Amino acid sequence: GRGKTTISYAVISKWIHDKIIDKILVIGPISAFGPWEDEYKFCFGKSITAVRPQGADEIKEMRKSDSLLFLMHYTSAGKNLDSLIEFMKDHNVLLVIDESHNIKNFKLKLWANSALILASYARRRMILTGTPMPNDARDLWTQLTFLWPNDYPLNMVAPFVRYAKTHG
Repeated sequence: GRGKTTISYAVISKWIHDKIIDKILVIGPISAFGPWEDEYKFCFGKSITAVRPQGADEIKEMRKSDSLLFLMHYTSAGKNLDSLIEFMKDHNVLLVIDESHNIKNFKLKLWANSALILASYARRRMILTGTPMPNDARDLWTQLTFLWPNDYPLNMVAPFVRYAKTHG
């Protein structure tokens, strides 16, 4: 509703054209899947059939798929890290976390930790959210670390949390 997916496709089209990426893996809530397919048609003038793998066997089959777009719920992704890592080793994957405020937990609970593990294997990373910090600045640590998984742009988690608590 706010144009995040359309703007994302503008960037994605450039990365595909330049052969930086060849697969798009969107992990998010099921309610976000329709817009990814609908906006593709709006942006590129043709329909796309996205693969929506759920079980372990379907996720393993992603490696052989000719599809460009893969849509997956957080839970499926978190339970199938090894298969997703293999998929990302085989392809130049853009990993998108839609509604990224769902990985905001700096205590690295299951999904936040899974997102950070997967980030290192993606060729490019993108986050989309309308509410990046619904609680306070600490909500940003996991999201920004996901984008730059090898650089820790906000420092390691403990020093950042201490800083955020004292500087609001």
